[in-house]
Amino acid sequence: MVIMTPFDPTNPIPSENNKYLKDVSNKYALGLITWSQYVDQIQNFVNSGYFSFSGNQTDNTSQQVPTWIKDQSRWYSTEQISSQSYNLSLQWMYENGWLNNP
Repeated sequence: MVIMTPFDPTNPIPSENNKYLKDVSNKYALGLITWSQYVDQIQNFVNSGYFSFSGNQTDNTSQQVPTWIKDQSRWYSTEQISSQSYNLSLQWMYENGWLNNP
C-alpha cells in the first residue's frame, strides 16, 4: 500500500524517487520528450501516490510555459540544484493547472 504524502516543496524528494524524476527531467531538458510528455510522466508519478499537492489551482495551461521550468529540470537532472529547488517547479505546475492530485 502506498501512503500519499502531502507535497511540501521545502522537503527533499526521497532518494528512491529521485532517479525516476531526474531521468524524466533530463529527457525534457534535452528535448527528447515534449512538454506534454513531461507533464504526463510527472502526472503518472503523482498518480502513483507518492505525494499530493495542496493550495489553490488556476487553469493557466493556455499560457506559455516559462523557460525557468526547463532550466530547473536540467539543473535538477545534473544535480546543480537540490530537490527542494526542483519542487518549486512541480508546485508551479500544480498551481497553474498542469498537474492534479490523483
